[in-house]
Formats: sequence, structure tokens, C-alpha cells
Amino acid sequence: MKPFQPLAWLVLSLMLCGIGAAESFGAELNLKAQLIWGSEEPLKDTKCPVVEGALAEKLKKVFKWKHYYEVKKADVAAPADKPKRHTMSDKCQIELQSFGKADVEVKIFGEGKHLRTVRQPIPPGEMLVLAGDDKNDTAWFVVLTNTSK
Repeated sequence: MKPFQPLAWLVLSLMLCGIGAAESFGAELNLKAQLIWGSEEPLKDTKCPVVEGALAEKLKKVFKWKHYYEVKKADVAAPADKPKRHTMSDKCQIELQSFGKADVEVKIFGEGKHLRTVRQPIPPGEMLVLAGDDKNDTAWFVVLTNTSK
């Protein structure tokens, strides 16, 4: 039996590196994005629905606000090849990119300014909550839930 030729080793090495690189970049990640507004007092003049159920309970356990309103909800994608920007409101945008194994990078923009970048895994069914203060003792939250199976 003949030993492997150097060219064969090179081809095999490149193939294995290619498989590893493809896995590390991963596939598109499907997420549910919610822009939430939190306040101490109930909002009187809002058309935004009240956040209820498990999400409201989770937010109330961690944060000080008593009332939460959903400004926007959207199914969004975090592609693996390049970041994709999604508009959550006229003042809030998020940019998402998947890095494989449910690992996602999130960039938040407020009024056109880059506010924060977070890179973290979000396992299927789990959520990532990013928050910031607003004026008049209110706060905003971007909640990302991994809807991939």
C-alpha cells in the first residue's frame, strides 16, 4: 500500500478546515425580537399592549418597574455571513449576526448612535434581555428569544 502523498494530505487538511470553518460560522439564527418599555406608573396614552405572562414576571423579578408595554414584536433573522439591521422603532435599531451554536452578536443603536454590543449564546427557547434607562423614570428593553429548533 502506498503512503499518502503530500498533495493528498494538503487536500484532506483543507477539507477538514473547511468543515470546521463552516460549523464555526454556523447557520442563520431565527429570533423573536421585542422592544419593551418599562415604567413605574401605568401609561395612560399608549396604544402599546401590556406585557403579560411569563415575560412580565421575569422582568418584574429582575427590574424595578411595575408596568411593561410591548412597543414592537418581530420575527428576525441573525444571518451567519454578515450582520443584518432591524428597525424596532424610529429611535431603536438592532443589528444581528449569528456565529454558530446559538451564539449571536447584538448591536443596539438608539437615535442613530451605537449604544452597546453584546455577543452571547441564546439556546433554543431561551431569551436575552438588554436594557437601558430612558427619561422620566422609564426604561427600554430589547428581548431576543431563540425560536430555532
